[in-house]
Amino acid sequence: IKGIVLSLIGDGPERNNLELLAKSKEVEIEFLGRLPHEHLPKALNSAQYFVFPSLYEGNPKALLEAMSCGLPVITTPVYGIKNIITHGINGYLCKDTNVDSISESILKVMEDNELSKFISKNARQTIIENYSLDSVLKKEIEIYKELGIS
Repeated sequence: IKGIVLSLIGDGPERNNLELLAKSKEVEIEFLGRLPHEHLPKALNSAQYFVFPSLYEGNPKALLEAMSCGLPVITTPVYGIKNIITHGINGYLCKDTNVDSISESILKVMEDNELSKFISKNARQTIIENYSLDSVLKKEIEIYKELGIS
């Protein structure tokens, strides 16, 4: 997508291939490399959107971290993600995992400022209600109570 700067956090054996691919496709890209955990919120908060294309996930910590920062997330509809994202509410699910679908979804969220704000607000609220330390602790205590362990 012309005019977009892609920032990648992390590093790995595919970096050189990604650099070559970005150059051949004329994609503006910055490789941030591995960041210490305490620097992730600053890096995420400097972004406008969080795009998380994936073919499969378990419990995607990177997605949860982006939502915690209130980023509107655009992601693929795969197991592990569909358990967290409600389309158009706390994130935007692409139709499928292909490039065209992901590109269309990015453009849709970018063009609809109200949708972007709505998703952003609800993403943060989802984390507070379901994934914060307090909410997880309360859920765990409830399980212990149900099992008769106190």
